[in-house]
Amino acid sequence: MGGIRYAGASKDYQPGMVQVFTDKGKRVAQRKADRDGYRFSLLPGGYRLQTALGDTKCWTLAKVRSDRTTRADLTCRAPKPEEPPFQGAAVRDAAGDAKPGTPDAGKAPPYADLLAAVAKGGEDSVTVEWVTGGAVPADGAGQWTVTFTQSGQSGTVTLTGAKGAWTVDAFGKTTAVKPALSGQGVAVTLSRATLEDAPVDLTKPYEVGGAAATVTATGTAGAHTWTDTAP
Repeated sequence: MGGIRYAGASKDYQPGMVQVFTDKGKRVAQRKADRDGYRFSLLPGGYRLQTALGDTKCWTLAKVRSDRTTRADLTCRAPKPEEPPFQGAAVRDAAGDAKPGTPDAGKAPPYADLLAAVAKGGEDSVTVEWVTGGAVPADGAGQWTVTFTQSGQSGTVTLTGAKGAWTVDAFGKTTAVKPALSGQGVAVTLSRATLEDAPVDLTKPYEVGGAAATVTATGTAGAHTWTDTAP
């Protein structure tokens, strides 16, 4: 006697067809279990009890002795459903159009020039990259944003750097991160868990509705800010 249990599910027995095989592989009984479990009358010996959960077969071994009730529960773990991969999108901008925050700011540093914002989809994450006209310094001060749009919905990701400390606000969740800095931009990877509550589903077609970069640099004339948007 026994029943079918699904790991992580209700403690109640689950319905399902149960087959009984001898230790030589011969099927000797089968019966549909209900929520009260199952019961078989078997000769003494060793048996394998088996059921199926989708394409997964679950089984257990039981040793039946005469004049004694043998208890054997079948435990099945539901197979993890395949998650769809994330898709990608991008928006691009002309070069050399970063705007100073003050008239005397002078020439913008190369990394203030936003050339593109690219979302690269993968199996379990999305990497958001802001492509700039030059290398973003690790201790630089700035803020990079990107907005995703889909069927009238939108959501924003903001990467902020200040004195070497970096945070990302992904759709309202803020966490400390270590972005990837390259010769032409900065990037951050968002995990599937981070994207679960996003207002847009990045596993389906979407657009990068816009992006922006605001950087602050200190020179001989003091600290100045430059801003660039895309498109």
